[in-house]
Amino acid sequence: MLASEVIDRTYLEWLYPAGVDRPAFDFLSGAMSASASTFLVQGRVQSIPPDSVVEIDDELILLSGFSGTQATVAERGYLDTTAASHADGAQVRIDPKYPRKTLFNALRSVIGLLYTYGLYVRATESSLTYTTRDTLTLPAGAKRILSIVVRSTGSHEVYRRLAMEGRDWVLYPEFTPPKFHIRRGGAEGASMTVVYTKDFGIPSSPADDLDALGVPATLQPYLPLAVAGYVLQSKEIPRVQVEEIRRMLAAQGIQVGAALNVGQAMLRAFRFEYVAAERRRLVEQDPPTFAWARTE
Repeated sequence: MLASEVIDRTYLEWLYPAGVDRPAFDFLSGAMSASASTFLVQGRVQSIPPDSVVEIDDELILLSGFSGTQATVAERGYLDTTAASHADGAQVRIDPKYPRKTLFNALRSVIGLLYTYGLYVRATESSLTYTTRDTLTLPAGAKRILSIVVRSTGSHEVYRRLAMEGRDWVLYPEFTPPKFHIRRGGAEGASMTVVYTKDFGIPSSPADDLDALGVPATLQPYLPLAVAGYVLQSKEIPRVQVEEIRRMLAAQGIQVGAALNVGQAMLRAFRFEYVAAERRRLVEQDPPTFAWARTE
């Protein structure tokens, strides 16, 4: 799933359910370059007040005036968005309550919290060889070691799994990337594979693929719920929108109390229902082991 798809689904499923609270919009009449200082609108053409902010695709534009069907631009790439070209017929949203840039930043924040919630990207490193003589270095971005699989010497293909931190190896997270020292369990010079955790990649563009950033495919369908909750927790929400969101949450077995708690309830549902389910899958894949405390 692309980051832009999460934003689209956040609008359709949670922020504007059944079209509730949707901003007024027209359509762009003719293509618009990234440097254009005026543009024409068509469709439900209305008089847009000066100092209005319009959104076309992912760009916010501050207007200085509007006459007939022509808008005059005061600033392109407004509020930290990027000036871009836009195709004929693109939707022109007027004073959007939830700009796409805001939702994109909320998505970045939600993904940035996943590791603190106990989720991680599982990665392997197979270029290292077993040694107890030297300190080894994990790949960039590594957080901790889950296990080390070592091939035993000899003519038969036999492996041993080292899984006890403190007994089989010692990790030094003070370094970036972390270093580790193997204490026991294999034959010097044998090939080995280190299984380790790393954090999720943060999207830099709405076009980024969440699969490539390590976000679990099973969790991606629920990101719109978290993004909407992240945004709504600090917003005043119209009662009709609250009731629609309550109805959708109730259909998933999630009960919501006061209107002010809607955003927090959505975030809790994401964390304690869907993130927790993904965490259980990781525990099944990488069962926890004891860590031995040992002084140097």
